Amino acid sequence: MPSYKFTLTQQERQKLKQLIQKDGKSYHIKHAQIPLKLDQTPENKT
Repeated sequence: MPSYKFTLTQQERQKLKQLIQKDGKSYHIKHAQIPLKLDQTPENKT
């Protein structure tokens, strides 16, 4: 299975976090959490 590099801009990351907090639908929350977890931006690594 190929491995892809995935990076988000600060605006994209912020928009996804707002979607998770604002929207109560589990479908939207899950689909917003996936790219946040896959983000490989250096400042995202903790």
